[in-house]
Amino acid sequence: AVPGHLEPHAMVDRAGGRRDLIPEPYLAIASTAQPCMLSALAQIKNSRASGLLSRFLFSIPEPMAGDREIETPGVPQELAAGWRTLALRLHRLPRGLLRLTEEAWAVLRAFAEEIEERLRPGRDLRHLADWAGKLQVGQTARIAAVLHCCEHAEPHSARIGAATKRRAIALSRYYIGHAKVAFES
Repeated sequence: AVPGHLEPHAMVDRAGGRRDLIPEPYLAIASTAQPCMLSALAQIKNSRASGLLSRFLFSIPEPMAGDREIETPGVPQELAAGWRTLALRLHRLPRGLLRLTEEAWAVLRAFAEEIEERLRPGRDLRHLADWAGKLQVGQTARIAAVLHCCEHAEPHSARIGAATKRRAIALSRYYIGHAKVAFES
């Protein structure tokens, strides 16, 4: 989530005339869109130059048409209940600072150096410098924070370790491949 307002709080006018104060508003966006919509978004003037598209992580799976099962079983109740419990626990977490272990910092630093090298002229991420620059440290750190919070009932009592940071980097590598497709379509 990123700050959703320039001020430290926001006033929202509700139906019926009520006004609500929202302290420290944050914004998170998840979207499912057809690839042609990504292309249309990229055509909006300054959508890339302003950094808008650099803030998204992309997942563009292969089309399943022609290979789908017509009748599929529902989501098992215990799995749905587990996801609901996790989502509610994450929603109720108090705000706080998450810290990395020294080993996790070293893992992140090595990944950041790798990305930096791939941003050089002639390398595979040069044309994605705006997007990859945000992934390099910030997005990868946020992924690690989410994984850490999912793994620990009290995430503020433990530092984010190297194993969690490696899993975040594995996800970041996945997003690199999909960003290449998104920005080339």
